[in-house]
Formats: sequence, C-alpha cells, structure tokens
Amino acid sequence: MSPPVLHPIRQIDGEAAINLFVASLEDLRHPKQCPACLTGCLLAFFHNTNGAYIWDNVYALRAHHHVFLDRCIAFLTLERSLDELDVACARWIGCDCDLSDAFIRKLHDLLPRGAEEPNIDTFTRHVPVKEKGGVHKVAHNAEKAAKQGKNVLWPTKPSDLLPFGPESSVRALDYWIERSPTPLWIGLVGSMLEICKRSMIPALIASTYIPEKSVGMLEVPVMVYLVLSSGSRSQATPASCLADIKRCAVFFLQLQSFCDRHELLKFFAGQEEFLFRATKTALDSVRNIARDVTPYTPDTDQDAGYIQSVLTTLAATVHCHLALPFDAKAYLPVVLAHSLAVLKTEKDPPAMAFQALYQLACYERCCAPGCRATFAGLGRKFSACAGCARVPFCSKPCLARAWKHPRVAHKDVCKKIRALGAATGLASKPAPTDILAFREKCVAGVDEKDVADVALHMQRLFKEMSSAFSEEDADTQLLEELGNSVVSFETLEIEDK
Repeated sequence: MSPPVLHPIRQIDGEAAINLFVASLEDLRHPKQCPACLTGCLLAFFHNTNGAYIWDNVYALRAHHHVFLDRCIAFLTLERSLDELDVACARWIGCDCDLSDAFIRKLHDLLPRGAEEPNIDTFTRHVPVKEKGGVHKVAHNAEKAAKQGKNVLWPTKPSDLLPFGPESSVRALDYWIERSPTPLWIGLVGSMLEICKRSMIPALIASTYIPEKSVGMLEVPVMVYLVLSSGSRSQATPASCLADIKRCAVFFLQLQSFCDRHELLKFFAGQEEFLFRATKTALDSVRNIARDVTPYTPDTDQDAGYIQSVLTTLAATVHCHLALPFDAKAYLPVVLAHSLAVLKTEKDPPAMAFQALYQLACYERCCAPGCRATFAGLGRKFSACAGCARVPFCSKPCLARAWKHPRVAHKDVCKKIRALGAATGLASKPAPTDILAFREKCVAGVDEKDVADVALHMQRLFKEMSSAFSEEDADTQLLEELGNSVVSFETLEIEDK
C-alpha cells in the first residue's frame, strides 16, 4: 500500500522535514539542530494556520513514519541526570543552524510571531500517543492491518513508548517534569499510562517528582485563568486553561484505574493535604473557566463534567481510605458525600454486590485475571459467561482460565451471581438508581451469605485484575490451570470431565 500523502503547511517538503528531524536526533544527547528548527519540523505536520491538528498528517505519520515518532519519544525517555538535563537545555539556547539554507530558514519561520522561545514542551504537545485499537494486542493488530492492506499504527506496542524500559523511561520523564513542570508533561504521562497500563505503576510510585508536580499542576491553570480574568494580557485562554486541567485529570483517572488502594495511597504519600487543596482549587473554578471558553460547545461542558467527576472521585477515595474526619470546613461537601458513599459501599454487602454487577455491565475488559483485552482493543463486544450471564470474557481460553483460577475461581460464584440477578430482577444493564430496589430485595429474600460471597469475590477479582501480569505469564498459567477442563466453543460454557 502506498503511503498517504502528507499535507505540510506553507508548502514545506514533508519528507525533507522528516529526514532532517530524524538525522538531527541521531545522537539523542546532542541534537544537531536548534529547538526552533525541530519545532518547525513538528509544526509542519501538526498544526494548520488556525492552530488545529491536521489529522490526515497524524495518521500518515503513525502509519508510515514510525522512525520519526520513535526518535521523538526516545529523545524524551532517554534517562539523563538533572545535571545532564541542565547542560542539554543550555545547549538549546540560541541557534547554530545554517540559515543560509532556504529550507532550514523556512522551518524557523513556522514559529508564530511573538511566540516564546521553543523548548522541550513542544515535543510533549505533538507526540500522538493516544491509544487507537488496543496496542497490547500486537499480533491481532498486525493481522487485522494486513487483511485491510494497511500498516499498524504507531505505537505498535507499549514498548514503543518505553524504549528504555519502564523504570528508566519513567525516571527520564520524572527528571524532565522536575526541570519543566507543565500540564503538558502530566498529560503525556497520562496518555502513556493509558496504553502501557500497570507496567508503569511501580516506576511511577518510585518516582521522585511526578507525585508532587502532578498535584501542583492542577493549580497552575487556575492561577493563569485568574490572571486572565484580571484583564492581564497573556497567550493563554480559558480554553487552554481548561485543556491543561483536563490533561491532569486524564493522568489521575489512569492512575486510579491501574492502582489498588494501597498503591494509590503510596503514590500520594506526603502529598495528601496538597492534593485536597489542589482538587478544591480546580473544582471551585472549573465551571467558571468552562463558561468563559469561546465558543462554548457541548464538548466544553462535557470536559468540565469529566474533570469534576475524576477529581471528586480521586479526593473522595483518598479521604475514605485514610479514614479522615468528615469536616465540612476542611473538605468540599461533594468530596465528603462521595467519601461517605465509598465507606457505606465497603461495609454494605448488598451495596457492594450491586456496585460490582453495575461495574460489570459497564466494563470494557475481559474478566480473566492476566488478560488485558478490552472492548476497544478487539473492536467488538465480549460475550458474557453463559452460566451467570453477566461476567464478560474475550475468549473461551480466558473463561477456562478464570473458571479454575487459584484465588478467584469464577466457578465459585457463577451460579450465585445468576441467582442473585434473578431474585432481585436486576436488569442486565442496570441504572445507578436501581440500587435501592436491589438492596430491598436482597434483604427480603436472598441469603445474606450468598450476597456477601458475590460482593467479596468481585472485590477480590477486580483487585486481582489490577495486579501486574504479563501475557506470557497468563499463557503459562492457563496451561497449568486448565487441568481436566474442556471448553465448549459454541457458547461461553465450561464443563468438568
């Protein structure tokens, strides 16, 4: 398949810009071109004159110019000491480019007039690392792309984003964030975490600066917005302030998704009060910022709601797990309300069971511990176990592994889940408000032990699924655990010989 045509702005030669960029970063520690020139190479593809992304270029680069993007992410994740970073940044001050070369001069001219001197943040703004199609399913993605006559989009696998391994790559990001703390960096780490998942968690917990800086970045856009509101001139806008808060929210959402409660508390250790203050600052201001965005669209309102939901849940989860007092003077009422709900859920088996069944109905993951497949990753919805009709699996082998798992065997609760759903009349896609009727029917006619068994089993299952688990380990454990089980490939059923 021939590569799609690149459409650089201002008639820039796209192939020449790519070749210059790659050659300049051949030695990652000593770029050959100045930041203005490298920034021009990126701007040639990623922005039109109105400042909007040129998505055709993004697709073309991700499909056919992997070396270009590999070189960019490698530059960001090459581990350097803080002293080395200072030297590297000092080398980027000024310009030694050959401006007699018309092409290089043209790249320099792509920088907006009046813009600040380009710096490392330019890279974080333009590396397209958002997940498209489940990068964990490398073989599946390659097979699907081959059938369609297309290349696999970059990143083709999680290691593309962590070329020097999780520990070294995260340390590199940690040091960049110490030297250049901006929401752009936090958003980049959040996008990488969305793709690399739990492989990054131990390194993030061990990081020196990311916990403090990620919390601090919540307050920066708010402060910038307050400056704008006072009438001061700035290149920032309410829209950019909202986008920066959302970048932080993306990171915190991914952190909550892949950390258990102990890991989450360990990540924020020593930053708890700072976290409550920063989330309060952001929550108090996010709606005002959104209202000042021009033009105001439904997406703006959705972004504000997303930010509020993520930050409220984060603060409430930390508040509850630290068993802090319900002091309305110290914490936002909405945070206390959510914290109380978490507390009641954890000590109320019917509520715990409902939350688990509700989560299953919304789940976008295979429920076999060790499998990282998602609905989006496979491009289709999963099938529920034929026995309980509620727990989703991506394949028969995954159901087989889950059926006799040594710690959270699905066979232990399969019939109980089905009976609980039938006794309470719970819909396959329940609404959050169904919890009241569900609890009443549990109290009236369901064995308390069965309700507790389902609730605690699901709690253990979700924790097990959040644990680090390589695909190779999953394959090995599958062979060990199948034993005498035989899988029916007509339905998601399992039988014992």
